[in-house]
Amino acid sequence: MSFMGKDRELLWVYREMPNIKVDKPTDIILTPEFYTIKKEALPIKYTHQAKRIAASLFDGLIDQAGSYHYFVYKEDDTWVFIAYQPDKILSFLQARGIDPIYVKKIFFADQVSTSLSRPIALGDGKALVSFSGSAVVVPLSALERDEVVSPYRVTLPKKGITLEGESTSLLGGKETLWLSVIIIAFGLLWIAEGWEYRKNMQSLIEKKDEMYQAYPRLQNPYTRKSIIEKYQKIDKSEREKRAILKALSSIISKDITVDMLRIEAHRCTIHFSIKKRSDIKKLERFAQKEGFTIKEKGEGYVTMEKKW
Repeated sequence: MSFMGKDRELLWVYREMPNIKVDKPTDIILTPEFYTIKKEALPIKYTHQAKRIAASLFDGLIDQAGSYHYFVYKEDDTWVFIAYQPDKILSFLQARGIDPIYVKKIFFADQVSTSLSRPIALGDGKALVSFSGSAVVVPLSALERDEVVSPYRVTLPKKGITLEGESTSLLGGKETLWLSVIIIAFGLLWIAEGWEYRKNMQSLIEKKDEMYQAYPRLQNPYTRKSIIEKYQKIDKSEREKRAILKALSSIISKDITVDMLRIEAHRCTIHFSIKKRSDIKKLERFAQKEGFTIKEKGEGYVTMEKKW
């Protein structure tokens, strides 16, 4: 961990905070009131793999109708998953008078829990404390008054989040000018590529004529159509297989595993083992989305099939 933005302000954001005017670059730390956290010791090596299963870990913990994003990082041998709603965070900041244009980076209190040496006062009735490696909001009445202090600067981690959108654009006049220059440069490149494309097209036409002379049968449109249809079928089958394998990576978790996967020329059969009854609904939604048909389901398993 390292200090980031030492020249920037640091603001702790909590639900009952008063309105505040922010007019300079500021980093923000959100209290646990703005997100849901879950820690799991999983046999996963890379962050992008962990992000694929993040949504499934929060089933029953968050409102499924909400629009959630997921922040994932590793803490020793444990993966930390944080679910948050960017729109609600942005709305709250604006309601408190915090102009998002000045918000450089946003962190979660759990990322800095090890740096919470003393409880931090959050208004008149609550405090933020570090408990068993997690950041927790507790009533002030549960603490000794002389233990609680005002928000203070802590060591910030390297990774955080930024709120995207027009209202959080950080481009100033100089940056806008450079962006315009870049767009013009890309425009000139596009014109140059257009001329190159025209030359390449002429070359392809000449090669086509040479091929027709070498293989006269290809001049017949019905022959060409037959060849194209043949290889389109092969390509479609291969694309279906790749799509199925990609879709499986989004549904497999520690509670949903694949016991059997059979992919044939025009059919795929999958047998899932599940640990919770609620996983059946999840697999039914998966089947509907990916075009599978549920063939059999029971206590602890679901079998589905797809034909193309």
